[in-house]
Amino acid sequence: MKIELIRGTVIDGQAKDAGTIVDVDDSLASMLMATGKGIPHAESAAKSDRSVGLSTSDAPKAKTRSKAKK
Repeated sequence: MKIELIRGTVIDGQAKDAGTIVDVDDSLASMLMATGKGIPHAESAAKSDRSVGLSTSDAPKAKTRSKAKK
């Protein structure tokens, strides 16, 4: 089972950082989830670029805040 670590931990004598995806057996996976060190890793679809085809924007330029007067 693939688990994404949300905290650093040691698995099989090797230090693993948060954000690492590890493939472990079901008993170790359930222990990592129970102790709050890991969450199930969902295979997500490839990220797509949502701005494809967007050449320019018709929106007006965003206003910035003016400096406070003393």
